[in-house]
Parts: sequence; structure tokens; C-alpha cells
Amino acid sequence: MPVDLSTPELREKDYQAFREKLELIDQVRDCVLCPPGFDFTEACPCHECGSKISELNDFEKEIKAKKKLITEYAVQEQAKEDLCMLLIGAAFCTNRMLDLLHKSLKAVSEKSEVPSALKKSHSAAKLGVIYQNMTQMLIDSNLIGKPEEKVPDDDADAAAADESYDVLGEIDSGFFYYKKTKAKDKAYVLLQEIEKLEKHHEMDKKTAEAQKKALDPSISRGYIEKQIELVKMFPVEELQLEAAELIAEICPRDVHLNMFGKARQYISNTCAAMITKRKAFCRGCTSPGSKGKEHSLNGLDQTLDWLIEKANSFKKQWKEEYAPYFTPRDRSDPKRQRAE
Repeated sequence: MPVDLSTPELREKDYQAFREKLELIDQVRDCVLCPPGFDFTEACPCHECGSKISELNDFEKEIKAKKKLITEYAVQEQAKEDLCMLLIGAAFCTNRMLDLLHKSLKAVSEKSEVPSALKKSHSAAKLGVIYQNMTQMLIDSNLIGKPEEKVPDDDADAAAADESYDVLGEIDSGFFYYKKTKAKDKAYVLLQEIEKLEKHHEMDKKTAEAQKKALDPSISRGYIEKQIELVKMFPVEELQLEAAELIAEICPRDVHLNMFGKARQYISNTCAAMITKRKAFCRGCTSPGSKGKEHSLNGLDQTLDWLIEKANSFKKQWKEEYAPYFTPRDRSDPKRQRAE
């Protein structure tokens, strides 16, 4: 039903109602139970009401702290999920780098007609298995979706796809993906050595081109074989272990997301109810506070009692339902184990 805005008074009333809604939204978001400039003591200066007002002020600080706490935990959870993506990215680019180097080695060996003694080894297969295991871990934890099954490429398509990758590109990816992992220091040393060999290899190729010659395949083979040996030394097992530890902390993911949402909503609902009650008292309170320290008969004590009861109810439910998740973050807590 459309709002009647036919007169200036009605338009002003509608505008004030709109402003009150915005104010309520802002105060609920920030958990402002008693905004600056508002003072219950002006309605009643007695000691008993003063004690209740002080208790409510303390509760406002407490509920703000809880809102901040769950927000920080949500940020931490997202950071852990992001780190899982970095870990699987690190495993992928390491696997890809080894694959590219073996293909390059095969190509130069065919040119020289001298087969390399270095074949795809157990280490290469193991790296591929670790990457597949990590992928499955993330799928099982609902952190990533199940990849679509692809129709196998023919040789021409596969060769075209390989042209979009290069060893230096994978090295750059490695620096990015390993940067926040526990394996960073070990990986960076290896990446720097592989990068150095790749750049020296490229320089030798350019020198040969300047002399209008092709670089001796045996020289290329020497560079590539050294790089392959370095890639085999990457701490990929550490990536898998770190991913498993993170997944154990953030899963079951749907339970955690649901708990974060419920906690935020519970805080917002409590704040909205208490702010609405405070506003209702302010609108209905027409009599000024008593003089001196005498108790005022304007209904403030009933309002304060209601607000304190609401605060105590919040504390009780928070302790029973939410504290096991947020204070402290301990998976050994029996209540948390039952929830999961």
C-alpha cells in the first residue's frame, strides 16, 4: 500500500521514519546499545539505576568484542582457505615444471640422437600422485569443485597447449604459490637455482644464434638434467602435510560457515531488540528525571531490568552454544566435537 505523502507534515514524518531505520541499521551493525550523547542517568540519577546502567555499558563492550572476535575468525578461516589454494597451486606448478623439463629433455635427446640416461622416474610419478591426492583432499572438503572430465587431446592439441607454458613462467608461478607456505625457504632456493640455469641456457642459445649455429644438444641436455634433479628435491610432501593440517582446522566447512552465520545473526538480533527497547523508552518517557539522587517513576527501572535480562540471556546462550567455537578455538572441546 503506497505511503500517503500528500502534505509536508506526512513527508517529514516519512523522512524521519526513514532516518530512524538507517540509524537502527548503523547501530545494530556497530553494536551501539547506548549511542554517544545518550545517557540513561538523565532519566533517573538514583544509585540502583546507575548500577544497572553501568552493567549495560559493560555488556555493550562485551558484545562488541564478540562481534570483532567472530569477524576476525572469519578472516582467519578465509586466509586458511586461500592458503590451501596456494598449496595446491604450488604442487601443480612443480608438477608442471617437471613435465615440461622432461619433454624438453626428450626433444634435445632426439635431436642429438643420443638418448638421455635420465628417464621419468619414481620421483616424477610420486609428484603427480601428491598433486592428485591434494586435489582430492580439497574436493572432499568442499573447498573446490570436482573438475569436469576432459576428452583426451590429440597430439596436435597437446602440443599447442604446451606452447602456452614455459619453464620461466612456471618458476614465476612457483615464487608466487610457495610464498606463504611452510616450504617457502627450501622451495625458493631451488627455484632460484633452476631460474639461474634456465637463464644461462637461454644465453647460450642466443650466443649460438648470433654465430648462426645451433646450440649443441648435449649442452642443452646438461642444463635440463640439472634442472630436473633440482625439481625432484622440491618439498612437495610438506605441501601435502600442510594442506592436511589446514583442512583439519577449517573442516567440516559447512558446519563452520553455518556457525559463523548463526553467531553474527544472534549478535545482530540481540542488539536490534535492545536498541529498539531503548528507543521505545525514549519515545515514551515524557517525565524528566527526579532531582538529586531520588528514583524516578518514569519506567526506566523496568526498561533496564528488561535490557539486563536480555543481556544475561545472551551471555548464557553464547557460553553454551558459541563459546566452544570461538573462545578458545579448541577442537578438543566436547561440545565442538558433538557439533561436528
